[in-house]
Amino acid sequence: MAANIAVLFDQHSEQDITDVKRLTQQLTAAGKKVHTLGYDSTITKKEIPAEGYYGLGQLSFVNIPSGDAVKEFTEYPADILIVLSSSLPLHFVYIISKSCAALKVGRYDDEFQHYFDLTVDCPKNISYRQLAEKYLQTLQILAQ
Repeated sequence: MAANIAVLFDQHSEQDITDVKRLTQQLTAAGKKVHTLGYDSTITKKEIPAEGYYGLGQLSFVNIPSGDAVKEFTEYPADILIVLSSSLPLHFVYIISKSCAALKVGRYDDEFQHYFDLTVDCPKNISYRQLAEKYLQTLQILAQ
């Protein structure tokens, strides 16, 4: 599998953060370099987002995200971009479209499948841990 992995996720709960950290640790232990970017809707314009995050305050009126974290993420020379989200908001579409990743992987959705090079069909209500496992299993099968 690829050496540089980018992970874009939508933070809804502490479990989401735990799942993304677990995935990051798993990939790092396998010798991969991992760069993450999380969206947290509670971050306002008055707040400075934590490193690796952006929020509602960094979205323009047409949902285009801004900030150093977004710029660094889209310019990261990833071999694979993994998108962990139960939906695909417009600001994610923007980031996915701007990403330099060679392979973009996401959940199958009729409306948004053209933004990805590889989609995996799975229920919207599964955890990020389960979603990441499905993505990685699919990538491993393809690598054989």
